[in-house]
Amino acid sequence: MNKPARSLVALAAVAVSMLAAAPRASADVQQACGYDGTTYYNCLRFDYTGYLWWKGVSFLHVNMPQQYAREIIACGGDFRAKIWGDDDGEAGDDPIRDMALDPAAPPTVDYAGLLVSFVAPNISNDQLDEDDGTDELYVKTSFRDCHTGLTRTFKSSNYVASFGWG
Repeated sequence: MNKPARSLVALAAVAVSMLAAAPRASADVQQACGYDGTTYYNCLRFDYTGYLWWKGVSFLHVNMPQQYAREIIACGGDFRAKIWGDDDGEAGDDPIRDMALDPAAPPTVDYAGLLVSFVAPNISNDQLDEDDGTDELYVKTSFRDCHTGLTRTFKSSNYVASFGWG
């Protein structure tokens, strides 16, 4: 291969890698939060990590007395979060990925109640591309309330983006 052809191939390789590394404009700063107006908010966002990979980040805040929240944390709480693809009704929704408690931010108590953070690193663009066209993703978060023995579940609003190429 002659020198101009090698240069053209190298330039094409750089261009393709820059395209793959560039964040998608439609999905790099938004956050989707569900809020019932009084007792909780549950949020989901995706941080772009490069080369069409993402980190899912979610947090749940539940308004409750501080001592009540401390007791839920002390009993383990069985905190869980899962990212779902919205397909027009929860019965047909697609599970995308479980999230783990954020090791950098363990469950805690703040002035208004319980705060729990979750992460899901290394989510491929293909996993988030759950529909043809626009993708709608949400997180369902839950914990076991040690006082009642019941599992409380919370849902964010839809994170709407286009993770596919179309």
